[in-house]
Amino acid sequence: MRKYLPYILLVVGIALVGITVWFGLQASQPATPIVTGDVPQSLAGFPLLELLSGAEAVAEIQSMHLEDFQITQAIVSSYGSGNILLWVADAGSPEASTGLLDQMAAVIGQGGTPFSPTGVYEFSNRKVYGMEGGGQLHFFFQSGQKVVWMSAEPTAAEQALIEAMAFYP
Repeated sequence: MRKYLPYILLVVGIALVGITVWFGLQASQPATPIVTGDVPQSLAGFPLLELLSGAEAVAEIQSMHLEDFQITQAIVSSYGSGNILLWVADAGSPEASTGLLDQMAAVIGQGGTPFSPTGVYEFSNRKVYGMEGGGQLHFFFQSGQKVVWMSAEPTAAEQALIEAMAFYP
């Protein structure tokens, strides 16, 4: 056994180097866009690169709100290298969605959040709430029984909002 030990260590060493190189190559590959019909495949030219759905997405959205935020389903998606983030929360009914939208607008309007309201806009016959915060522009609006929140870098925000509102009529 002792005479084979150097060969065993050599094989194990080569295997470890090979595994390390393989993982390094995988990490350096550009992210592959996700294919799904529930979210836009791109926004303002940035491809969809990350997607969170189901219970994890519901938990993430609920964790960002101080009060009880009742939603049944959710999707959180990221475009580019975090250039645009989209949170879509399903409230279960258009009435419940309207209630969440009004609640969000009221809480943000009172201050004490990281967001500074920039206005309420009429866009495609819908109210769109605009804010600034964290170096990005933020918008939220209603789409049937869903509430959609989008944050985007300022140079991409207008086009991303147009595309998001078209996707979520």
